[in-house]
Amino acid sequence: MDLFYKTTIRPLAINIEQAVRKSIFTSAQREKYTCEFNLDAMLRASLSNRAEVYAKMVQNGLKTRNECRELENDAPLDGGDGLTVQNNLVPINQLGKIDPSQTSQKEIPEEIRQ
Repeated sequence: MDLFYKTTIRPLAINIEQAVRKSIFTSAQREKYTCEFNLDAMLRASLSNRAEVYAKMVQNGLKTRNECRELENDAPLDGGDGLTVQNNLVPINQLGKIDPSQTSQKEIPEEIRQ
């Protein structure tokens, strides 16, 4: 699949993208808009592989939960837009402010929990 994608599908998609930009968009539109095919779904790994990659990205502060949900066409979650890291997945901007082993969620001040 990878070879077919690289040698057939992607070059065709690039040709179509360029033709749309040149033949359909005006010069003003070319400065403002782009045309691009998202072919990521063709290269998707199995669900378990994707879940593993998403977990690592979320746990290491590279993506938010909602960014990963968007990649899977899932609805966003309330509070899912903050970056987290593996220190019991506290918000990245709260690192060093909370010792999760010494406090319960109820004891954490509201301004820090957000």
